[in-house]
Amino acid sequence: ADQALDRFAMKRFYEDKVLPVGQPSQKRYVAYFSGLLSGQIKINNKPLFLHHVIMHGIPDFESKGGCRPFLKIYQAMQPVYTSGIYNVQGDSQTSICITIEPGLLLKGDILVRTAL
Repeated sequence: ADQALDRFAMKRFYEDKVLPVGQPSQKRYVAYFSGLLSGQIKINNKPLFLHHVIMHGIPDFESKGGCRPFLKIYQAMQPVYTSGIYNVQGDSQTSICITIEPGLLLKGDILVRTAL
């Protein structure tokens, strides 16, 4: 996993795209994939229900403070859920809970994206 991330960073460097190696979620995903290939991690193939997504810390993007987040959830790279847009006021100490009703049945490779 570390070699793959280093190779990716060098390729970006040579292409004059001097940016950080990746987001923590990208590094985590490479580590998961490495664990799957080596047999250290086994896939849980049991479906699970997603009922809530908790977001910690509210960025200050709006002129009056707060932000307008929404969620998009993918299963096997296919969109399966898009939330409405929420108007949220708060600060870095505020958390919000987005409830998904009915719960969303998910299995396999899942991606949860937030946009603010």
